[in-house]
Amino acid sequence: MASEQAGGLQPVELRHRFFESMFDSVAIRRPGFRIPKFGYENWVGFAAGPFGFYDVAFTANGAVRAGVYLDMQERTATKRLFDDLFAERLAVETAVGRILSWERLDDRRASRIVDYREVRDLDSLADRRALADWAAETVVKLMEALDDRLRSTAQVLLSRVQGGV
Repeated sequence: MASEQAGGLQPVELRHRFFESMFDSVAIRRPGFRIPKFGYENWVGFAAGPFGFYDVAFTANGAVRAGVYLDMQERTATKRLFDDLFAERLAVETAVGRILSWERLDDRRASRIVDYREVRDLDSLADRRALADWAAETVVKLMEALDDRLRSTAQVLLSRVQGGV
């Protein structure tokens, strides 16, 4: 493996190092957070629950996406959860401290609530760490604003769907 100082790291290794740095930053912000195992993919999902999971991903258009991926394995319940949260968009965005991208994804079972940041120079240690800190901060703020509600509301919605209500 090439050394970072020589500028010889492959994109897959740079992404892996980004995720290492991001999870270190999440763990500092959320004591007790268990860093998940992750490989060399372009995305990682974690802190899963009945609502779906939090995720951070490198997009095809040169950005990093950080947020929550809503997928309750049942389309109607997932869309209802998204719509309930969207109805409180201002409160959620105020708690997170930024305007988010609310993606209902009507052509898919899932939806997502995310933010995007352009990847400038993943090869630069300083840029990579700054991007990792941004992703960690985004996800942690979403967890703080939504996690309890996501878990409890998802359980209620799933029980209604399964019970035919």
